[in-house]
Amino acid sequence: MSTMAQALEPDVHRITRAEYRTLHEAGYFEDRRVELLEGVIVEMQAMGKPHILAMAWLTRHVVRGLRDGLITNPALPVAASNISQPQPDLLVVDERWPDLQADDMPHGGLLAIELTWSSHHRDLVVKPSIYAGAGIPEYWVVDLRDQLVVVHTNPTTDGYASTQTATPPDVLDACGVAVPLDELFAYALRDEA
Repeated sequence: MSTMAQALEPDVHRITRAEYRTLHEAGYFEDRRVELLEGVIVEMQAMGKPHILAMAWLTRHVVRGLRDGLITNPALPVAASNISQPQPDLLVVDERWPDLQADDMPHGGLLAIELTWSSHHRDLVVKPSIYAGAGIPEYWVVDLRDQLVVVHTNPTTDGYASTQTATPPDVLDACGVAVPLDELFAYALRDEA
């Protein structure tokens, strides 16, 4: 954080999810990809071709293998707290959304996945505490540039107690679905070589 940002911090108004929703409904964010993180409206990274391909592959692959009772949807927002509404690239939830409230979005999930090329700090430093606070038991950061996945597990009030890094040819378990990293990265990066 810059010196200016640190000086302004005590005077910054952090908006709530209700205020954020009002702005959305008023069309304030039309044609912009944003999410609410700790009361701050944050521009989301542009989706390059590897990001789009990885999201398509993961969605198709995970959906095909999920057991009955679980569903996924790309870019489904999560009501993580009163001041955070992240929008993971993929979220696996119980199809009944037992904690669904009046805002028609899940307040948790089983697995959140973020795909990153350039937003490493946000995905690896800011979002773990948000997803852990929402009670999401597992959070993945799929680093497309470096071809690795940081897996966060064991949520606590401060983030996740455990992290591990997986690389091809590792195979990860996404709620019972085997995810071979070599296939994921080969598909997502097929035009990058």
